[in-house]
Amino acid sequence: MTSPDELLRELIQTFRAEAAEHLQSLNMALLALEVRPEETQRQRLVKEAFRVAHSLKGAARAVGFDQGEKLSHGMENVLQHARDAQQYLEPAACDMLYEALDAVQHILDGQTPAMEALLERLQGASELPEAP
Repeated sequence: MTSPDELLRELIQTFRAEAAEHLQSLNMALLALEVRPEETQRQRLVKEAFRVAHSLKGAARAVGFDQGEKLSHGMENVLQHARDAQQYLEPAACDMLYEALDAVQHILDGQTPAMEALLERLQGASELPEAP
C-alpha cells in the first residue's frame, strides 16, 4: 500500500515532468509569436500559450507549488489580455514572459528567484488598455 508521503512524492515528480513540457511549449509558442505570424496563426498560438499557462497554473496549485502558481497565473493573464484584445505581444511582453518561464524553471531547480517585481510587471501588463 502506498503511503501519503510516497503518493505526494510521485505526484510532485509527475508535476515536474509535466511542468518541463509546459515550459517548453510556452517557450516555443513565444518564439513563434515573436516573428509576428499572420492573424489566424497568431490567434492559434496565443490561445495555445494561454491554455498551457492555465494548465501549468492548475498543476502547480494541485501540488502546492505556490510560487509557480502565481507566476503561471501572471503569464495566463498577459496571454488572456493579448487573446481578448486580439493584439500581438510586444517584445517587452515576450521578454517578461520569458523571464517568468525562467523563474518557474529556477524554482523547479530549487532556487529562490526574486519574484515580486516580476509579478507586479506581469499584473501591470495584463491591465494595459486595448490598442486602437
